[in-house]
Amino acid sequence: MARTKALARRGNNATLVRKQVAPVVPMRPSMDMDDSDSMDNDSSNEYGHAPRKDKNSTRPAISTKTSNDLKAFLSQDWNIGGVFAKEEAHDDAPNPILSLDSIGAVGLPFGERDATAVKSVAVHVGTGEDVKSALWEVEGLKVKIGNPAWTKFLDKVVESVCRSLGVHYGKGDKRPRYVLEKLLLLEKGSCLPASERASLVPGHFATMLVSLPSASKGGCLRVVCDPADITLDLETLELYRTKVLAWYNDVKRETEPVTDGHRLVLSYGLIHTTSSLPLTPSHDDLFKERFRPILESWKDDATSPEKVIYLLRTQYSEEVTGLDSLKPADRHLALLLNAAGSELGFCVGIANVECKLHGVAFSDWEEVFGQPPAPGADWEEIKKRKVSIRKVFTLEGAVIADELEFVRGAETIPKDLSENVEKEECEFHMWDQKEIYLEAPHVSCDRRYRRVALVIWRPNTQVARQHSSHNLSSICAPLITVAPDTPRTEHEDRIETILTRCAEDPVVAAQALLQAAVVWKDAALWVRAMVACGERAGLRVFDRGAQEVWEAIERFGFERVEPGFTIVFKKDTGNVRRLTFLDELEQRCGDDGPAPLRSWISVQAQFALDNLNKSSEGESDVSALLPHVVKRGGFEYLKDTFVPWAKSTGDNALLLGFASYLHDQSTLGTAEAREELVADVGAIAISTARLNVPPIPISKGYGPCSFNRADSLKTLDNIKHHLQCFAGNPELCGRILKQVAEVSTFSEVQKAEYVLRVTAPLLSHVAETFGEDAFKDPSVVSGVSALLDITMQYPEKTTADVSVYTKALVSITRGAGMWPVFTSSVSKKMEQLGKPSRFILEYLLSDLAKSTSLSDTERGPNGATALVAKAYMVHRDIYKNAKFMWRAFDACLRIQANDETFAALFALLPDPGPQGGNLNKILLPLVPHLTSLGVSFNAFRTLAPGLRSILFAWAKTLGPKPDNVDKSAQLFDLRGWDCKCNDCGKVKQFLKTPQTKRFSARKMTPEQMQHVYDLARKYIPVGMTTVIMKAKFVEITLDDGRWQSVHWATEYARGSAEVAELLKQDDGTLQEVFGE
Repeated sequence: MARTKALARRGNNATLVRKQVAPVVPMRPSMDMDDSDSMDNDSSNEYGHAPRKDKNSTRPAISTKTSNDLKAFLSQDWNIGGVFAKEEAHDDAPNPILSLDSIGAVGLPFGERDATAVKSVAVHVGTGEDVKSALWEVEGLKVKIGNPAWTKFLDKVVESVCRSLGVHYGKGDKRPRYVLEKLLLLEKGSCLPASERASLVPGHFATMLVSLPSASKGGCLRVVCDPADITLDLETLELYRTKVLAWYNDVKRETEPVTDGHRLVLSYGLIHTTSSLPLTPSHDDLFKERFRPILESWKDDATSPEKVIYLLRTQYSEEVTGLDSLKPADRHLALLLNAAGSELGFCVGIANVECKLHGVAFSDWEEVFGQPPAPGADWEEIKKRKVSIRKVFTLEGAVIADELEFVRGAETIPKDLSENVEKEECEFHMWDQKEIYLEAPHVSCDRRYRRVALVIWRPNTQVARQHSSHNLSSICAPLITVAPDTPRTEHEDRIETILTRCAEDPVVAAQALLQAAVVWKDAALWVRAMVACGERAGLRVFDRGAQEVWEAIERFGFERVEPGFTIVFKKDTGNVRRLTFLDELEQRCGDDGPAPLRSWISVQAQFALDNLNKSSEGESDVSALLPHVVKRGGFEYLKDTFVPWAKSTGDNALLLGFASYLHDQSTLGTAEAREELVADVGAIAISTARLNVPPIPISKGYGPCSFNRADSLKTLDNIKHHLQCFAGNPELCGRILKQVAEVSTFSEVQKAEYVLRVTAPLLSHVAETFGEDAFKDPSVVSGVSALLDITMQYPEKTTADVSVYTKALVSITRGAGMWPVFTSSVSKKMEQLGKPSRFILEYLLSDLAKSTSLSDTERGPNGATALVAKAYMVHRDIYKNAKFMWRAFDACLRIQANDETFAALFALLPDPGPQGGNLNKILLPLVPHLTSLGVSFNAFRTLAPGLRSILFAWAKTLGPKPDNVDKSAQLFDLRGWDCKCNDCGKVKQFLKTPQTKRFSARKMTPEQMQHVYDLARKYIPVGMTTVIMKAKFVEITLDDGRWQSVHWATEYARGSAEVAELLKQDDGTLQEVFGE
């Protein structure tokens, strides 16, 4: 605001001066500067921190031939992006004002009337066997363009298309040109040609179609350039839109027909005769073929630069940190350079280039001209330029350097990495505030720009050795096959590269270097390679083990290689590998071997025992380690040193392996000593183990949770493995079971899943694998009891898994002395067992009844079977359903439960009810089931109390037989009432089997009511009923006497049907049931 006011105060003259100066803004070229000239006045030069020339240096001057060759090569018209087809849409395209010979102007948007006119001068051309797919063509020479703006529009379109296709768009005669070849008319069913006719014009490399505004649908074009393809769409539903499609001539095409409307298309040929390269969809193979000789020349030239920095043309607004940060075309170029150079040992990286410009610029541009300046347009003079490279990465994203020195020209393409950078958007801008305050017309400013470059290092440089993407194995391969007469000088660079990169694969590197050292009898190389690779891989560098070491000792002498051996041995972290190596070496050495070697083996063995490393291979490693430990240290070392070390690691797998090993060693120490060690180690192992792992839900939301069963299976297997390792120690096994049963931190759904997948199967496993003595141990009994408690607390609810659950529960009863534990758990958890569906109790009852391992005392009224039977009887789904209730009696009969048990079950039978409701629905339907059980088990004496109570309740509910019961049968004689209508049927059904004293026939029309009323009065005996027709229904009421007779007869008939099977039994059976 202050500057605007100041500008206004200075009057029109000042403004006029600026208007005269600003549009001209002379762009002075970048000035060459001395090394001492820099923006920051520091000791570095403007093109990076290049070292000053040393007058005493013997290195030849750096040649610019390589950078010149690379510049010439990379500046060619390479189609690096691999783009072979392009589609554009233009809403601002001008009307070309087309006219054809004989018919004149063609209107746009294109429609039916103009299509008919065009057909009159066009040629009908088939595109295949189907005539319906034909289109109409007009030769390009017969088409006139009347709008000059169309040519300007096409120039821009062709430039855009060429750049997209990777074709260099030069200036003047060097630009690709375009020729209108034909005008195409497509209608419903028409297809574009699937192939181009061979062009007679030299340099014709691509086809461009311009679809003019017209209402049409369909007609897609699929362009294929193996292995990629792209679908182009010419559809122009918007009448203001022009579509442009372009593709290389030598691609394959698949076309679809136009489905509606008419489409007018101008077909242009793109021609380029000045390119030095063949214009094809991809230059990848040609690029690598022509690039390789340049790289070979660079590699062999002693005066060539160590690296070349190639500036990318694409602008980047953020730091590039690897291949994934590059834009597609630049990424493709980087991959091509890497593919061509890696085999020769070149390394390709990505550099972030920082350009700083200092100069004078017009600060009031926007105030004077009303809009921001185009990038660089406001510069008056650029006085200083400074270029530096701040961050360099490998293609994979690893940091190569924070700063990079370079030599301008010899190592840069272009020579000036800041060339034309002022025409790009800057990322930082700062004006000289003092000059701003003084209102100078042109103000000093500093601007910073970001650019990105690819850096190529030649082979054998430090960066190439360390970061080359060429496979280390292929670099090592030639060394493995060297012969004694192979000149060492030919492989010096290779050796240094391998040593530099040995961390990538120290074993492969060592194999090559050690082999070459032995062939050349080069002890120094052997030791150097062994130490360099052994620092990272230890004894693994010896792929043939002690044999390879023994050969080196014989070739070079132990004294020369001993220091390296010691370093490698101590760097190795594998306990087993170290002791195995010493054993093998000791065998080769024998008693007659060199004394220094035997002494070294003894010292290193003690070092290995005193410096055990935490095993990275767990249980399998310790099982292999312990024989070595016992061999060299004995049982006392095992007890006094190894066990404290193993406990200190807290490594569960290692501790389990130790326990398993001792379990199988009957001759190692005494049994008591071994058991003591196992107990000591086991306590730590169990405390570090995660045995009670909560199931993790794999689905969320409002629906039921689902779990990954594989995770629960792993948990169960881990528990079983722990039990196996400590099978000889019941106390530890009991602790494991208790830890498994600890689920206080689980959610309810996790507990249910955990019980089904872990604790229930674990009970079956314990029953099958634990011996009789184990079940006598209080720790095991306590652990099993804890498992039973949690298992019964969350009974399975789904029918599919109930049998698995119940069988697991019952299986534990087979353990000696476990029946009281099971019975106790059932008693405590009976309420939980009754919560889910009847199936859990039903399966449990069945499995218990089938068990054959129970003693007589366990079959009595206090047994688990009887308890479950009682719970089953009172379950909400069982209590009022005779077809299920009988299973409780069946189970108790199978286990031969005593009379006390059955008396308790009969006591749980429901009361008949005031109106005999339970009698008819539950008790009487139970009689046939009990009768069947009495026959099957010969148990009528056992079941008699229950049967008697039901029959007596039935007799009490019936009461005395009414006198007129037999006469009431007349009420059912309705044979004359033969009407089949639905309303009459309801009335007759009531009269045959009346359930109530009164019945109302409703929802009838007046005619239907009269019909029913008349027939009822006609066929129902007078005096036995009252038939009344009211406003909306017909009511039939039995008199009291008849109702009592009919009701008694109905109830008697129902009960008689239920007890009929019982009454068929012989007199002795009936006497057992009914008594004397």
